[in-house]
Amino acid sequence: MNRFFIILFALSAGNVLPLKTHEKKGEKAVITVMFNGGNPIHSFIPNQSIGGAIDGHERGDNGVMMSHENIKSMLSSGIQMLSYRLRTELGIEAWHWNPSGHWSDSKNQSGYWVSDSVSNKPIDLSYGYALPRRGSTFDQANNKGYSRIDDGDLNSFWKSNPYVDSLYTGEPNSNHEQWIAIDLGKKENVNQLEIYWADPYAVDIRLELASNKSVSQFNRVDILNPYEEKMWKALPVSMVHLKQGGRTVIRFSDLPVKLRVLRIVFLRSSHTALRGCLDKRDSCGYAIREIKLGLFDKGVFRNLVQYGKTNKTQSVIFASTTDPWHRVNDIDYNTEQPGIDFIFKSGLTGSQPSLFATGIVYDVPENALALLAYLKGKNYAISGMELGEEPDGQYISPKDFTELYSQYARRIKESDPNLPLGGPSFEGLLEGGTVIKKWPSQFLGCLREREEMNLINFFSFEWYPLDDVCLPASPQLLQEPGQLSLAIKSLHDGGLPDNLPIYITESGYSVLAAEPEVRIEGALLNADVIGQFFELKGGKIFIYGWEPSWLINESNGCGGYGNLEFFGLDDKGQIEFLTGLYYSTWLCLKKWAMPADQPLKIYKASCSIKDEEKDQVITAYPLYRPDGKWSILLINKSDKKDFNVNINIVDSAGRSVPLVLNADLYQFSEREFKWQAHGEKGHPIRSLTPEAVHLHNEQVDGLNIPAYSISVILQR
Repeated sequence: MNRFFIILFALSAGNVLPLKTHEKKGEKAVITVMFNGGNPIHSFIPNQSIGGAIDGHERGDNGVMMSHENIKSMLSSGIQMLSYRLRTELGIEAWHWNPSGHWSDSKNQSGYWVSDSVSNKPIDLSYGYALPRRGSTFDQANNKGYSRIDDGDLNSFWKSNPYVDSLYTGEPNSNHEQWIAIDLGKKENVNQLEIYWADPYAVDIRLELASNKSVSQFNRVDILNPYEEKMWKALPVSMVHLKQGGRTVIRFSDLPVKLRVLRIVFLRSSHTALRGCLDKRDSCGYAIREIKLGLFDKGVFRNLVQYGKTNKTQSVIFASTTDPWHRVNDIDYNTEQPGIDFIFKSGLTGSQPSLFATGIVYDVPENALALLAYLKGKNYAISGMELGEEPDGQYISPKDFTELYSQYARRIKESDPNLPLGGPSFEGLLEGGTVIKKWPSQFLGCLREREEMNLINFFSFEWYPLDDVCLPASPQLLQEPGQLSLAIKSLHDGGLPDNLPIYITESGYSVLAAEPEVRIEGALLNADVIGQFFELKGGKIFIYGWEPSWLINESNGCGGYGNLEFFGLDDKGQIEFLTGLYYSTWLCLKKWAMPADQPLKIYKASCSIKDEEKDQVITAYPLYRPDGKWSILLINKSDKKDFNVNINIVDSAGRSVPLVLNADLYQFSEREFKWQAHGEKGHPIRSLTPEAVHLHNEQVDGLNIPAYSISVILQR
């Protein structure tokens, strides 16, 4: 039996190891638990509230990562609930969740795809299809696509999403303004715009430039907020009425205008279609083949737009939406989604219903309805359906997304009125840890204006708080609880009802792969987020990185090699080592949050030791179990100091009594786990079962809590 499986055996046994003398050293600290007469902050059932997230991966990886042997190891972590993530939505792709289905133009195997609600054989893998009418240069997945507006090919074109057209919204198109923005990369003198239209073209357009302040800070976050009135300024010739499509030349003025970013806003559609296009969606929205922007001077036009069929060679274009029309040869074999039948038959769904995602920004409602019918037909248990994934990263406006969300939700509710719907899995609520994003509150505001808050049964977002992996980890770990508190407070301040459940459908250290994720820091953050999420009255949280994986570097070298992963794989796809993330999850699920199938009550606790920024150095999350005993999770985020900790329980009358320490103590620190950086061959040089000791009347001198550690105290 190799060392890895010896560790797993010891963990699964779950016994307290032989007694040790518990050392007493370090600065004194007091943890105060506010029992408040037995009135908890919140309660939750662990196996219905803490799960793992499964995502799409590169070609061939799913079968290697989730082999039969590897799945057994995944389940040893204690996770019993799954969230299915959708990578196609991030890559501007339509999802063929079932390879069998039908096209709207079956003769040419193109158009709008709907997967079949039945299948003659198990669905083990599924694929996304790139959209040939793509408008945005960048995407949030592998980022291998490009805009068709400046690809130098008059035979290709961008087209907006037909489902935000008046034919589907029932509103004037001016209520859902579509737009494109062209970034020249730096300020240039321009005075002429040329548009080569496809069909349908825009009858009325508005031309705007980004304000000087916006340009100085210009990035995709600015583009995401088209309702910022102060961002955009009208050009000298701003409103343009067109009588026909084809080629349109617009001269702003004889004198040049200095700008970096031009936005073209489309107000009214011609509702014409290309010859031979008979689907009603073909005449919805707006379509552009190519664009030119530059300076006309002394009879010569100098175009400043760079063309290319890669996102590295063309000028950057942002588009409000994209038409989900595609063809059979647009399949992306380089990215695979785990198949529905594989997921449910593998054992990964555990004992609880799964949370399933569906695309809506680059898909059609009928495809989501067919997915639901398939799941129900197979008697696959789902706890809800998440509509969309990271729309705040897809350049779509909150108003347009709300329209799509509403169209999907209304039709799904007609099919299954009792199925919880929600989302939309925002990529984050904060920018830089302190700036509150407006997008989530705008989405909620749009739902409220439409009087459709009944269509959302849970609100979901992703939590990757430490994106600057080049900064020291310890100060960021101390600040993270304040960030999560601010993020959830911003939701409620922005109109989220108190009784609407909040889900974190992906939780991890960072969106970038970096070494701290596999070191002890990744373990500490994971435990801290899990504990605090329920202290903040959270509903469900899903940990990202459940699948075994390989080390990579996504931070230009400074962050080192790492990944969000419970297990490290060797070159043959076999598990080679456990990471701190595994041990952290195991401690939370197999020790702290037990019994897993019963309600546990969480109480507020505070620590007497704070840093210079008033952040608590030790965070504590006390659970009151059904048997009347305490289970307390402690995270010491000081990378240098041990602490002697006393724990006091304060009742509603203000009486403080020491915690009775006839208890088992489990600890995980660098005494048990130590990482050795070695590029993509990095590995732990020490990887031991969390230390377990029995405590008896050790309150007087305090418990030793090592630097950079997770401790779980279980009263007997």
